[in-house]
Amino acid sequence: MSSHDHKESLTARHSATDDDKQELAHFNKRLTQLEKRLSLIEGKKARPIEKPEMSKAAKEMVETLLSRLSPMDVDGCRLTRIGRAFDGGYIMAPPKPYEKVAYSLGINRDVSWDLEMVRHGCKVYQYDHTIDDLPHQHEGFNYKKQGITASHQIDERMTCLKHELQNNGHQDIDNILLKMDIEGDEWEVLADLEMNELQKFSQILVELHDLHKVYKLFWYRKALAGLNKLFKTHQAVHVHGNNNTALRIIGGYAVPPVLEVTFLRRELFQFSPCSRTFPNKLDQPNNPSFAEHQLGSFQFTNPAKK
Repeated sequence: MSSHDHKESLTARHSATDDDKQELAHFNKRLTQLEKRLSLIEGKKARPIEKPEMSKAAKEMVETLLSRLSPMDVDGCRLTRIGRAFDGGYIMAPPKPYEKVAYSLGINRDVSWDLEMVRHGCKVYQYDHTIDDLPHQHEGFNYKKQGITASHQIDERMTCLKHELQNNGHQDIDNILLKMDIEGDEWEVLADLEMNELQKFSQILVELHDLHKVYKLFWYRKALAGLNKLFKTHQAVHVHGNNNTALRIIGGYAVPPVLEVTFLRRELFQFSPCSRTFPNKLDQPNNPSFAEHQLGSFQFTNPAKK
């Protein structure tokens, strides 16, 4: 092939790539619009819950969703807190020698958990599109200025966990540690991942946002679909209410709008009924100026199984 032909071939490839990106961006925008329209249609057709704090229907929705988050004890394993004091620390099982890869989704100004993972021998892959650079550099960090969302919503600012697992050569690696605080996009990520992809993660430490929307049908369906899938592969073992936001009364229950949850992969651990209450000695308030959310045992039974 002549140099002229080679240049033309490269130009054609770049044009095709640009066309694909534009087509994907258009598709993502259209899909987002359709989701919003569906939410509005369901809101009009479904009878709105006028007093969610007193509603029996809202009570059942709370019980169904939070039954997937009710923690159990971990037999033969003492959970530990890793990361800085107050906001930024995470409760987890002590990392094992075979857990060599960690994903940290959402950085902001804190890499204390990431640094601890490096000290445990992990390579840490970090994602946050809201900062220009990391607050602290380390050779064990691999940072991208991109956010994480669902595969159908990716653009120049956002990527998805599916693609990043492949891009980083982790499609055949198990026992990955996942820390996720991405301001509501966690629901898109959980809905997007397949069962075999969820099973790659030995531990998932996630901050779940917007739980006070549990009585809103469209949000509830998306959140429940993601948690039902995760419940098949992972068990919640610790919960902590983020006390930067006030508890909401929904269906007679005090619901934290933002909940930090630790999930462990079922096949790696043995579990027994929970004997703890939350918060406990492992926890610290996200905001030390406010009172902690008293969640009790946080045990909920799915009303469909009563």
